[in-house]
Amino acid sequence: MSNTCHYVPMGYIKTLWDNALSLSEFGIVFVIYKENNSIMSAPNFSYSRRCVLVRNEDFEWDNVPAHDECFDNDRSYPSAYLDDYKDDFSTIAIVLTSGYYADACIDIVDREDKADELLGYANYYSGHNRKELLDDICHFLGCPRNFANTRLKGCKVGSDTYEYDIERAFERIVEDWRDEEVGKANKVVDKIRRDYGYKELGLSAMFSNGEAWYDYI
Repeated sequence: MSNTCHYVPMGYIKTLWDNALSLSEFGIVFVIYKENNSIMSAPNFSYSRRCVLVRNEDFEWDNVPAHDECFDNDRSYPSAYLDDYKDDFSTIAIVLTSGYYADACIDIVDREDKADELLGYANYYSGHNRKELLDDICHFLGCPRNFANTRLKGCKVGSDTYEYDIERAFERIVEDWRDEEVGKANKVVDKIRRDYGYKELGLSAMFSNGEAWYDYI
């Protein structure tokens, strides 16, 4: 069976529950929704960087990484932190996100809470020295001191520092550290995919009526 998505007649589709239908048993991961004898479509997965497929069967067989605390309580695509990695990153998070109709996916998403808290200190730092500034940056983000220090070069810390200069420096540090963390998180997700025997999906097409097609990658 090819991993490429194809159209399958309705008569060949297995019912997963009363209203939701999935083609995943045919090696296809295009999902449709049937209600009142009409077919409505929407993307089954919402993801930022990775879409590692966790099937309904994986939940039944307890073949899923531990997850508990809610990350995003989106009504359509609720997400939860993966427990083992929640405290490993400050600007991103590895999450398990529910599919709209069926299944779920493991993804790497931006985490804004610590970054926003740090950026909100721009005005406060206008009169502080570089050591205090670096101490707090490293505390909030968990980044090495030399990482933050090199990105503060050219930013004068002291009574003559402008809020705009500090804010720009903070934004650069957060963005660069997020890139570092995404690289580390990708390695973690790759290991999870191998250890649990998951496959990964990529969005192949998005149509104006809301339909989405996915391929294994």
